[in-house]
Amino acid sequence: MGKGIPVLLGDKIPLQAQETSRDATKVVRVNLINLVTGATIQAGILLDNSGDGLYTNNDIIMPNIDHILAQYFVFDSDGTTPNTTGDQAVTDVFALAESSAEVRITDAVIQGQVKDENLLDGIVLEDENILGATQKDDILGTLTEEDNDIDGGVSPDEIGASLED
Repeated sequence: MGKGIPVLLGDKIPLQAQETSRDATKVVRVNLINLVTGATIQAGILLDNSGDGLYTNNDIIMPNIDHILAQYFVFDSDGTTPNTTGDQAVTDVFALAESSAEVRITDAVIQGQVKDENLLDGIVLEDENILGATQKDDILGTLTEEDNDIDGGVSPDEIGASLED
């Protein structure tokens, strides 16, 4: 499958269409299609006029679908007559730019999104203690009172975190 505009899972899809005549009186709608199955994900999404013939919508969240085809349709001001003065349809392809991972540490499971090759943003799924040694600055974030069972002789100050009640 070819590449597309990368969008992380859960991020907003940057739907944008530029009307070549720069006409601000048009109505632009977009249909989102699963590029692999051909199934319609969402249809008739209205894009707002951002000025100078640029139409945008940043409200749609990227679903867990590898490739999405965005089909933009331009209509005259009545919203039903296909554009009579320029563009009638343009397309974009958006590619899921997210990978997920599951890490097992002894009996605890951490599951979440890989933000880049060095960062897993996730949650501990099981109510288990995480045992092991950590290096300074390996853990970033906030530890809560119930998280104080990290064993390995490392204090919250040494791991770049804070302990809250």
